[in-house]
Amino acid sequence: MITSALPYYIRPLIYLNPYSLLTEAYIQTVVRGLPISSCISHILGSITFNSVTFFIAWIRFVNKVE
Repeated sequence: MITSALPYYIRPLIYLNPYSLLTEAYIQTVVRGLPISSCISHILGSITFNSVTFFIAWIRFVNKVE
């Protein structure tokens, strides 16, 4: 059984955007629907997701400062 750590990455987004609860549910559904074929794909997925999360947080931070 593969336990996903995605919620721990997504929860901080709740403080940035209240609609991220829908995003969390959507991503969990997509991830659970896709079988993880190897550790490499899981690691690449985590890196990609962290990059997207950081990008969203950075954009919101820049907009807030301006």
